[in-house]
Amino acid sequence: MFNKLKVDYVFLSPPWGGIKYKESDVYNIKELMTPNIYEIIKTSLSISKNIVFYLPRTLILDELFEILSSILNNQNIGTGDRIYFDVHVLKSAKKIKALMIIFGHDIKEVTINKNFYIFIAQ
Repeated sequence: MFNKLKVDYVFLSPPWGGIKYKESDVYNIKELMTPNIYEIIKTSLSISKNIVFYLPRTLILDELFEILSSILNNQNIGTGDRIYFDVHVLKSAKKIKALMIIFGHDIKEVTINKNFYIFIAQ
């Protein structure tokens, strides 16, 4: 369905709430995310080289790094390739609400300008 679609960025906000989310101190993305996070990322990378994730504040970042590394290694991404990775903590009323994670091959920098983000590609 998405095979022919090509865009500059994919914004992902997969469902991550629910009973298990509220009961847990940490968010295990491999176990709790549905649909499967591997498939979400693989499909997104077939559409764009750049992904913006909106994920829970309790996410285990190492787990996401491991998933991304596994997918990139399977896609034979060369070790000399530059991959931009940035984590932003999103707050409201002085409380952490979520994480915004920016990942990509073509991202040069991200600039915060008042209340919005500017993504600059190479």
